Amino acid sequence: MQLKLSFIKDPLVLPKRYEILERQIVKLGGEISKIIKKIDSACSHVENLLGKINVGGVGQFQLFLGESGSGKTTFLRTLPNFFDNIYLHSFNIQDSFEKILNEIENTSHINKHRIFVIDERDNPSINSDELKSFFEKLRILFRKKEGEVLLIWPITDKESAKKIGEIAWEVGKESISPIKGPIYNFEGLPKKLYYDVADDTVRNLNNGENLDSFGITQSTCEYLLKDCKTIGEFYTEIENLAIDLNDSKWKILQEKIKPKIWILLPGDSSIELDRTVKSLTSGIESKVDIDRMCSFLDDASNKSTYLNDWRKRRSDAGFLFRFLDVRLFYISPNLALSTARVYGSNEIKEVLNKKSEAKSICLDAMKRSDFYLALCSRTDSSKRSGKGTNQDTQHEYIRLQKHAKGNDKNLNKSFSKALEETLIEDGFNNFSITCEKQELKGTNLKPDILINMENDEVICLELTWRSTGIEVKDEIGSKQNTLTTGHIQKYILEKVMEYVKELNI
Repeated sequence: MQLKLSFIKDPLVLPKRYEILERQIVKLGGEISKIIKKIDSACSHVENLLGKINVGGVGQFQLFLGESGSGKTTFLRTLPNFFDNIYLHSFNIQDSFEKILNEIENTSHINKHRIFVIDERDNPSINSDELKSFFEKLRILFRKKEGEVLLIWPITDKESAKKIGEIAWEVGKESISPIKGPIYNFEGLPKKLYYDVADDTVRNLNNGENLDSFGITQSTCEYLLKDCKTIGEFYTEIENLAIDLNDSKWKILQEKIKPKIWILLPGDSSIELDRTVKSLTSGIESKVDIDRMCSFLDDASNKSTYLNDWRKRRSDAGFLFRFLDVRLFYISPNLALSTARVYGSNEIKEVLNKKSEAKSICLDAMKRSDFYLALCSRTDSSKRSGKGTNQDTQHEYIRLQKHAKGNDKNLNKSFSKALEETLIEDGFNNFSITCEKQELKGTNLKPDILINMENDEVICLELTWRSTGIEVKDEIGSKQNTLTTGHIQKYILEKVMEYVKELNI
């Protein structure tokens, strides 16, 4: 089976305009305060203007001149996040000058620092007479109690700003504008913060995935910053780079199948399983924590040779994990044992004290597992925590895991059969499952279990049978704990690299 190629799935979301960013954040139920960064110089200027209004009792008008995409709108719309006791109101392009004056007067009862923004008029067609009349009325209003406000006009065009400023100064000089003049040069965020802001934005709009997940590291962006005058331009370059990276990977896989790699971790202790999986994943979908993986690769003190291949691919390591949808799920001792008892060979059952179980118990346990819920797009947002495992169950699993060391293929086949029958019972028809077969077109890969779902998803399940290594008295001596985070992290990195190499990504 070959996947259908289409437009980018789950593309990078990085809005360049404040209005779009705000809509996205609201849609996702997030908070814009977690994304925006304080621009110290601009905040100090606003604070100074508000101080003059408070002391002098006279309103202030200020043009904010800055490049398109420099963040003027974002800065002004988010002022309440950086100042206490702020009332902010924006006027759009349909609002007349008369409406602006009336709105200022009508809000005099509001006991806050009032800031008004003349928005969406970056480069207006200047009517000198109309502007002169507006500033004449504004000068009079500024001297009244109801006119103790800060009026800001963000603008992009230098010539327009110059003309507007000249008219304002001619009409009222410092009784309308600060003594330094009506134009404030807004420079936006320092370039050194662009990447961090972009990364925070991506995390909040892309299910917690960071820029690294899209193949865009800080070092990758260094050359982009050189030619970017504004953060908006930087965002555009990032988006284009993300599209190019995704497109190049898809082209490589046109003659192959693009699989998802889901790692299943059976073990003897639900608590230990839960702890390990949570430490290596992020979010409710059990996706491998790319931040953790990349930080591990960046640790120069770790000289492990198995990291060499990944370090050669460091620039797109995060992207590869995302591209291949690498996830980690634990398989509880009860589910692992149940699949062996119901579908295992005689050789498997022979090592167990309890050698059989009702099929219904096995299928129900499969349906409740986080892995199965994810497979059926029924991920449980509650994310149950692992409960304690009684000693008898632990010992029984240890017996099973000892068998797996010599031949885990039989255990994988048992799990595969249980999964297949669960899907059938659950009403799935158009799917296929193979176990321990070379089925990935154009590769030598032999996934433990390969699932072709009806929506053209190809999911490769890789099972790694582990244990805490506890002793089973008079039967099995204590062994090394292979359920630790370090052991499983190493397994994940090695297994995913196998796929990367074979797929020739």
